[in-house]
Amino acid sequence: MVRYFSLTFIIVCLYSCSPRYTHIVDEDFVYDEPSDDLMKQLESLPATTMIPDRIKTIRMAFHFFNNEEGTINFKEDKGQEVVSILLDVANKRMHANDKMKLPLGNDTPVYDTHIRYKLYRSEEGRAIFYHSDPSPPYFYKKSKKSNIYDRDVVNEYAFKPDSILNVLILPFDPEYLQNGKERAELTGVALGTSIKLPGLFQSGRPVWDYAGNFNHEVGHVLGLRHAWSKYDHCNDTPIHDNCWKETQHPPCDHTTSNNLMDYNAHQSAITPCQIEKMHATLSNPNQRASGLVIENRCSKQQGISEISSWIKWIQPVVIDKDIVIKTDGLLLLGDEVSFASGVSIKIEKGGTLVIKSTTLGGSCGPWGGIYKHPKGLVFGLSSSLIKI
Repeated sequence: MVRYFSLTFIIVCLYSCSPRYTHIVDEDFVYDEPSDDLMKQLESLPATTMIPDRIKTIRMAFHFFNNEEGTINFKEDKGQEVVSILLDVANKRMHANDKMKLPLGNDTPVYDTHIRYKLYRSEEGRAIFYHSDPSPPYFYKKSKKSNIYDRDVVNEYAFKPDSILNVLILPFDPEYLQNGKERAELTGVALGTSIKLPGLFQSGRPVWDYAGNFNHEVGHVLGLRHAWSKYDHCNDTPIHDNCWKETQHPPCDHTTSNNLMDYNAHQSAITPCQIEKMHATLSNPNQRASGLVIENRCSKQQGISEISSWIKWIQPVVIDKDIVIKTDGLLLLGDEVSFASGVSIKIEKGGTLVIKSTTLGGSCGPWGGIYKHPKGLVFGLSSSLIKI
């Protein structure tokens, strides 16, 4: 009888005697500001690379522009094959990725980008369009007619540009190719949620050879800049001379870059910072490219993200898993961090959350809020709000 009573007491106490977690849901919740010493430590803490587990798939549509004779671009009997090859090779490169060649001896991690492409399909069929015209829109790059950044053809032909990335496969002017004013080279340009990709047919190159160029332009759509200078805001992309390939003469008489966002013969390596930036663009509702993703970025995923060390997340991102901050763990959330519907943060005994967001919540609707142990800590800056 004594044993039965003791067991009953223990069971009851597990529920009634355990510390109660405070559910923080109020926008007016008042929390302490972190000390100056803690803030100095947090400011020196490097931002943690956050590459979501979930693959983001981008909708695609393709346009082939030809003359009435069908002699300067792929026809319908070939277009489907061209699109299939290009997307297949480009997707494989986004999955496999390559190790960075620069700087020499680097230990830059290699990750799957978790970004893929898929041809859009509607009730009318695949989103591949063929435009035939006696005066087709030509792509001019080097001549006086240069129209690289001209948007007229995009504005006229782009199909559902708010939700589909349009790839316009344009011809060069045959007369200009013949007289040498233009060259059917690997080139392209990103304009909003559309890409001009000229010369695939006229160059005579195999279609797979355009996969790097294609991924490069998609990188621009997703917020990446050229990586050879200091202006791309990624510490893992070194400054260099932007050589196309290694030669016997300076400044290219050494190992050259293979990064996707440089001009080189490989364009096969994508760094963690670049991957993170692309996901940040696709997760930010204020960015037009976020509408290109097929999956619902606001849906909650199974599993838990446990924080047992000091972690600093400051990039725009949608967090789609519940978070548990363990003892001695610290999570700093920076600007534009949003949560998928229903996701919550639980701060266990000895865990710490520091909020540096203008609003902690986001565009995905109601989320789960914060559950704090009596001996867990929540610090925030004066501008922070918790919005459920």
